[in-house]
Amino acid sequence: MNELALTESSVLRQEYVNQTDALDKVKALRTLPDDFHVTTELVASYFEVGVEAIKSLVKDNRAELEGNEYRVLTGRERAEFVRSLGDLTLPPARHLALFTRRTVLNVGMLLRDSEVARNVRTYLLNAERQQVAIPQDYPSALRALATEVEAHNETREELAHEKPLAEAYRDLMDADGTFDWAAVAQIFSRITGGLGRNNFLDLLRGDDLKILKSNNTPYQFKGMERFFKVNPVKGGSKAWPTTRVTPEGLDWLRKRLNKQFNRQDGLFAIGEIA
Repeated sequence: MNELALTESSVLRQEYVNQTDALDKVKALRTLPDDFHVTTELVASYFEVGVEAIKSLVKDNRAELEGNEYRVLTGRERAEFVRSLGDLTLPPARHLALFTRRTVLNVGMLLRDSEVARNVRTYLLNAERQQVAIPQDYPSALRALATEVEAHNETREELAHEKPLAEAYRDLMDADGTFDWAAVAQIFSRITGGLGRNNFLDLLRGDDLKILKSNNTPYQFKGMERFFKVNPVKGGSKAWPTTRVTPEGLDWLRKRLNKQFNRQDGLFAIGEIA
C-alpha cells in the first residue's frame, strides 16, 4: 500500500489514528507543559510547514479532526487553561486551538506537502507490514520462534518483578479503582522527597505546577476526566468537591513531577511503602 492511500481514505486513517508512537519514531514532538496538548504553531513546526498550511487543513477537515480530539478554547475556558500551564507565554489571541497526539497524527495522515508527514505515513505502513510478516523458509521460521520464546521469557520475568509493585498499588487503591490524595502523596514520596498529603497538595497548587485550584480540584482541560474523578459536593455550605486520581492520572502526574524535579525515577520502591 502506498503512503498516499492514507491521505485519500478517512476510513483507513481511523484504523491508524491510535498509533501515536509513530510521531516520535519519526521526529520528537514538542508539547505544552501539560505533556498532552499541542498548539497550531507546534504542529506546523513538527511537520516543517507554515502555520497557514495547518490552519487551511483544519478548515477543510474540521469534522474529522474534532472527532480525534481537536478543539478551540475561548473566553474563560482559554484563560483557565493558560493559567494552568504556568508562566508559558502563548500568542495573545482570543482563541486557542489545541491538538493532542492523536490529532497531530491525524494531520500527518492528511498533510501532503510535508516530508515529515510522508515519513510518518510510511512508518505506519511499514510497522504494520513488519507485524504481519510471515517467515518464508524453515530457518527463518526457527529464528522467529526463538525470538518469540525469548520475548515471552523476558515478559514473564518482568511480570514477576512487577507483581509486588502491582499488589502494593492495589493496597492503596480504593474500591472504585481510584486513589485519594494521601495515597497519591505516598506513591510519589520518592520523587518529592517524602512530602505528606497537605504539602503535596500545596505543591500541585503552586505556581510551578498549577495542576490544582484552591479547592483541590484540577483545572479543566481536554482529557481531564481520564486522569481525575471529581465527585460533587454532597452537602454542607463549606463542603468542597472531592477529587480522586485514576491509574492513568498517576502516570500523567509522574511525568509532570519528574519534569519538575528533573528526575527519571519510578514511583516508589516496594521497601519504601509505609
